[in-house]
Amino acid sequence: MNKPLCSIYFSGVTHRGCVRDNNEDCMLLFHKVFYDRQELWINSRDELSGGWICAVADGIGGSMAGEIASQYVLRKLSRLRNYSLLHIEKTLKNLNRELIKMGNSKHTLHGLGTTVAGIDYDGENIIGFNVGDARLYRLVDKKLKQISIDDNLAGIFKKQGFEVNGLYRSYFSYTLTQSLGGSDVLNKISPHLFVIKPGKIERFLLCTDGLTNMVSNEEIEDVILKNSITEEVVKKLLDISIKTGGRDNITIAYIEIQFLE
Repeated sequence: MNKPLCSIYFSGVTHRGCVRDNNEDCMLLFHKVFYDRQELWINSRDELSGGWICAVADGIGGSMAGEIASQYVLRKLSRLRNYSLLHIEKTLKNLNRELIKMGNSKHTLHGLGTTVAGIDYDGENIIGFNVGDARLYRLVDKKLKQISIDDNLAGIFKKQGFEVNGLYRSYFSYTLTQSLGGSDVLNKISPHLFVIKPGKIERFLLCTDGLTNMVSNEEIEDVILKNSITEEVVKKLLDISIKTGGRDNITIAYIEIQFLE
């Protein structure tokens, strides 16, 4: 059976923000990784009939270690040709082991790691995935739904039915409970994976916490609903992140997928 033809509109930006000297974020569109120490925009329209993958990553670690980790992970994902759920899970677990080994091999890479969130299409289903606090959202019936699960202390409290506010919000949001790498010892991770049965038109937002720590879900949803052009959605979300302080690197990718057959 032939795989359905997809028309994909992709708009993305990776930006160092207003405080950080360097940008340790990057983004993946199909088989190419995009990054820049300052600011980089990508706008693309493609028609594909095979499998594909899109993702964002937010590096962690001292010196340039985070930058190296995020780019390493997305480059490895860019080379995938098997887009099944099981293979994505296996790949993420292998990448965790590889980053820990890299971090222990050289002093300047000590502690390197990254968060990641993405979607891939295996010819039948869209597979969402994340490790860490990079996020994946899906627009469903004009409502923005977070698909990914935050691997931080705030995410643990949310899962138990408690919202963290006030003075502790920043601490709990910034304290990761899981990432790719970022550890001295080989720790097991449990990647979050989600099978999404696609409709005729699907819209997804991928982003790092440089957006979500500065802009509420309600504000993000409002921007998406008021703008039908993918590039405008990304531009306005970045503008709000910058205006509210831009305290971290910011990466935003908005993807519209139309299934043509």
